[in-house]
Amino acid sequence: MVMAEDGDDRPRLRASEAAALLYIGAPLALFFAWFLQPAIGLPCLAGLAFIAWRMRHAVDRPEPTSVDLWLVSVAFVWTLLAGIWPIGGQGLDWLKHSAVLNLLVSDAWPPMYEGQYLRYVVGWYLIPAGLAKVMPAQLEVLVGLWTCLGVYLSLRLVTNVAGVRFAAVVFVLFSGADILGYLITQFAIMPLHYEWWSGWGQISSTTTSLFWTPQHAIPGWLIIGLVVGSRFPITRIGGAIGAAVLLWSPFTVAGLAPFMVYRWARDGLTSPLTLTNVVGAAIALPILAYLTSGIASVPVAFAWSTPQFTWAKWALLMLIEWGVLAGFLALALRAKQERALLAVAAATLAVLPFAYVGAVNDLMMRGTQPAVAVLAILSAIAISRRPAAATGVIAVLSVGAVTAFAEVARNAKSPRHSAPSVTLTMAMPTPDFLVQYLAPRPFGIRDREPPR
Repeated sequence: MVMAEDGDDRPRLRASEAAALLYIGAPLALFFAWFLQPAIGLPCLAGLAFIAWRMRHAVDRPEPTSVDLWLVSVAFVWTLLAGIWPIGGQGLDWLKHSAVLNLLVSDAWPPMYEGQYLRYVVGWYLIPAGLAKVMPAQLEVLVGLWTCLGVYLSLRLVTNVAGVRFAAVVFVLFSGADILGYLITQFAIMPLHYEWWSGWGQISSTTTSLFWTPQHAIPGWLIIGLVVGSRFPITRIGGAIGAAVLLWSPFTVAGLAPFMVYRWARDGLTSPLTLTNVVGAAIALPILAYLTSGIASVPVAFAWSTPQFTWAKWALLMLIEWGVLAGFLALALRAKQERALLAVAAATLAVLPFAYVGAVNDLMMRGTQPAVAVLAILSAIAISRRPAAATGVIAVLSVGAVTAFAEVARNAKSPRHSAPSVTLTMAMPTPDFLVQYLAPRPFGIRDREPPR
């Protein structure tokens, strides 16, 4: 079978789409160069360079920049409210973020902690930590710049798809109706944080995801922007995309998979048959080996086997988090592709919560983010194209926006957790959580043990 070429006979990537791919893929170079043994890392670096070379003619000319100042402003304010810049309060997950960043800055790569290797999704962390090693800049400023760039690119792709500037606001405020779930169950894990109202998991809003786990959210948003809006047949580079996102978040890879299948159907059954995909799959293998080393003790179960799960809660969760909105979107949207995307998002949100992975149901919280992003984009499209038919969409979004405003209020009352003294031991609520971050030397990782 002849492999297809990534030539000029196909539609090209917009400049913002190419920038998104570069943003997600840049940490791969650091990981291959400083984490892996040279016998594995150097061929992976060569593979990464080969993919970049193959894509050199696939980028179109720069786009008009009339909305860039608006989107940069939204991205800056959103990340500022999240506490990502060195000001304001932060969610408790920033103890972990600070611990990982501090270890990456202070220790040689691959980092070790208490005799074990750091084994974690380091995609979001590597660029600011690597710059902090060689620059006299404050680590928090570098994290803010890096994250704000990713958020801006996400909002740019969202705006490209929806075609209206207010799509950025819809995306920032998008959430299920968590306040209704909280009023029914009267359960919250902390004040003003309503999303865990079901007791066994949450489908995170976009604001909650940025405020707590940008390492999972940003790659999902960027790739969804490509899946939904790119003219380029991205399944031709799906292997490279998978390798890049894997280093950021395996949960996001799982959540993106149904949408890549959707895009595969759009691009054509033979579209993945490219040499770029073969190389991309090959360089993903050492990342997969790294992330799966020593994870046997990570909790994995079906949701219905957990004490807090009930079928009534699942049905209520499906209804008020996305079900009612999906119904209104089905009435407002007319294009075949938009309805197909809505069906994929609904199926993902219905099925993925059944798998309980991680100490606090991480797969449900993080893996659903691509589907949530799709609903946000479709909502902006529905409002812009058929405002009369989108009245129900606007009503549902208004109720859901309570979650975003509550997160801002909660963050404003919270302390900062970014400090150079924070360690992984300090960040973990119990020692059992450390198994998700540390492991004996994974296969292919440089050996830092002293020579015998």
